[in-house]
Amino acid sequence: MDEKDSADGEGRVPSPESDGSQERLRDRVDGRVEEPWAKGWRWALAAAVLLWLVVALPMAFGESTFFVRDVFSNHLPHKAFGAEQLRQGHIPAFNPDWGLGHVHRGNPSVLAFYPDNLLYLLLPFWSAYNLHFALHWLLALFAMMTLARVLGQSRPSAALAGITYAGCGWLLSTLSFYNLLVVAAWWPLVMAGAVIGGRRGVCWGGLACGMALLGGEPITAVLGLLPLLVATVPRHGWRRAIGQGFAIGAMGLLIALPQIVATARIYGISFRGGHGNIESQVVSYYLMLPRLVELILPLPFGWPGFRGPFGVWHAGYAERLPFFMSIHFGIVALALALAARRRGWGALAASSLLIAWLGGQIPWLLDTVTFGLFRFPEKFLFWLALSLPLLAGWGLDRLLSGGGRWVRWVRWASLGALALSLLIWAVRPAFLAQFERAVAQRPHAEMTVASISTQTLLLAVALMVMAGLLFGASWGIRRRRAVVVLACQLLALVQLAPLVQTDATEPYREPAPWEQIVGEGAAVMATSMMQPPWHRPLNYPLAPSGPRSISQRLLALDLHPTPGVLHGLSYPFALNLEGMNSALSTFLEVNLKRLDWPQRVNWFRTFGLDYVVVQGLAPDAESVAADEVGLEGLDLVESANRAGQVSWLLRVRDPAPEAWWPEAAHQQVNPREAVRWVSFADDPVAEVATAVPVDQHPGGSVRVVENQPDRIILDVTSTGGVAVVRRAFQPLFSARDEAGNPLRLVSVNLLLMGVEVPPGEHRVTLAVSAVPELAAGVVALLAAALALWGALSGARRRERDGGDHRSSSQPDDGPGAPDAAPAER
Repeated sequence: MDEKDSADGEGRVPSPESDGSQERLRDRVDGRVEEPWAKGWRWALAAAVLLWLVVALPMAFGESTFFVRDVFSNHLPHKAFGAEQLRQGHIPAFNPDWGLGHVHRGNPSVLAFYPDNLLYLLLPFWSAYNLHFALHWLLALFAMMTLARVLGQSRPSAALAGITYAGCGWLLSTLSFYNLLVVAAWWPLVMAGAVIGGRRGVCWGGLACGMALLGGEPITAVLGLLPLLVATVPRHGWRRAIGQGFAIGAMGLLIALPQIVATARIYGISFRGGHGNIESQVVSYYLMLPRLVELILPLPFGWPGFRGPFGVWHAGYAERLPFFMSIHFGIVALALALAARRRGWGALAASSLLIAWLGGQIPWLLDTVTFGLFRFPEKFLFWLALSLPLLAGWGLDRLLSGGGRWVRWVRWASLGALALSLLIWAVRPAFLAQFERAVAQRPHAEMTVASISTQTLLLAVALMVMAGLLFGASWGIRRRRAVVVLACQLLALVQLAPLVQTDATEPYREPAPWEQIVGEGAAVMATSMMQPPWHRPLNYPLAPSGPRSISQRLLALDLHPTPGVLHGLSYPFALNLEGMNSALSTFLEVNLKRLDWPQRVNWFRTFGLDYVVVQGLAPDAESVAADEVGLEGLDLVESANRAGQVSWLLRVRDPAPEAWWPEAAHQQVNPREAVRWVSFADDPVAEVATAVPVDQHPGGSVRVVENQPDRIILDVTSTGGVAVVRRAFQPLFSARDEAGNPLRLVSVNLLLMGVEVPPGEHRVTLAVSAVPELAAGVVALLAAALALWGALSGARRRERDGGDHRSSSQPDDGPGAPDAAPAER
């Protein structure tokens, strides 16, 4: 190992003999003595926090919101329901406003037990919802800084690592995932606790691990175990590192026990638990090799979330946005990382890229090894996101002690980037002229030429900026000014600003005109929500360039769940994005596309839909649409042209009530038969399909006494048979009569819940027990209190003993490096 790689945290290797005293060395590592080259780094950190404030403050005041992908399409409807229930003092098992009873507290994407849910009790919804993103984004910066310091990096280098982690394309992409961001923000602190070791480190790491697991993204948390070992094995050795990692994980599991118990209770009866993955899902998101260009250039394939000339073009190799919209870490950080000489961390970064690509080449292997739990190989890029910022910090420490060769190479690279930029500027006019002639007769030629013109311009500018940043960083290294290097890296990351996409909340605060027509509490469905779509995908011909928030506002006019759920609408048939709906919901989703409209109407009635919005019809399809809305069972209420796309608001005739007594029940022995029977039944409400034989006698009646998410009370006058509740069939419910006698639950019309009731008058109660989650909550609170006590008492003991400097001054070179004087052995 190079002598310079065993630096004391300031990029050198002073010893007691050469430096004068061991105390002097400790003071420098702890920051009490600051080298001249280290001054000013706080200004760069302050600038990064200021940029964060520019985005976060409007969110804190509820004026702006994130909106891309899962922020609006998945997380917001569930968090809106959860916030309202929390204000009433409940964390229910199911959400009856989504998919007739979508899993709530057991759904990892909902974060039902995460502590920052308390924000919804203190702040308006838009403020609380977006502060979750903003605060975890800031936490990610300081968490990575803490990890870098614990691993022995100087304060400027730790600041560089934190800025790189919080501002890289990988983490900015997680701002579209409410749950994944939590793991990204907390995991560096989990690793820091493991590196510190001892009771204090295990307790701090366990608390952070508990928060990460409560965040509900277990796949990413499991992937974090390997970087944890890479960080701790050189410090503590294999045996102690594994032991401490086990202790941290066990404490984290105890703190997250309510979420684990809730998920375990419903997992086996969900689509994900019953069916696992489809192999095509595994290859939906894997690292495509052309994206390696993103390591060097920011957004070389256009701006995700934008349309028109600035939008993503993907060179024709990808049909959708990648899971992580960018893997750019800033050209300065990349150059510094290459100088770090950390074998273990370098291998981790390389293997991250390799497996993220390889998982898409042999998807069956990943699916088999993980028992259908792991869907997206791109998630392996978590290793790269953790390792590259740390490598950049180590590279900075090393180079500030002497990096002449690196400076020369970087300056040559900057000259090469500048030359390539000038070449593009020179040939661009001729190239565009020739390209325009070649595509002149093709459809949308003007837009195509505009896109190529804009993208080549962005490429030339990016190369020119790269040249300036590399030259500036090399000057900072040459002059031994860490603040210059940090400033260059921050400017490199600012180029990723198009990934931080927000929209004003004002368009979503007031009900849309159609929401006022259908009324609060209406059950609706928009066909744009269906996957696969029933019509061609929406493609609003808007302005030549701009954010896709414009499309989102148009969807809001068509009763999209965002903001429909905020205005009291319910969505009985909704997307099953996480696979947590009932096991047969996706089966029906796929089959509805194959059915004709008359058969779909039968399902609309079964689910109790009041209104349906049909979208994706071109303006010249109005005659076809007119025929469709004349179908029996649907009434045209209104139509509207949304920027070239026609939308139709249709009323469903005679939807099913909250609960009813069918006149007849017909057993269908498998799901395929049930779909066929309901689709072609004359009246799927009066006569129903059941999964088991039921002796149904006509003439009964049902009155709903109470209808809560986890508790339904019915007064039933029965002639013998099954009473149907317009809720998804969930075996987690139990049914009893007024005497406490259990009643059998029955699957009705494939997805609905029925309960067999004997003849006579009965008060029937259907309920979900919360006892397992309550017991888990008591254990979690005790574990969290114990961990906090252990962490704080360890900190007080450390102060009483005069401080422990060893944990921040140990060398680290990845697995297999010498374990010199391990801290708290």
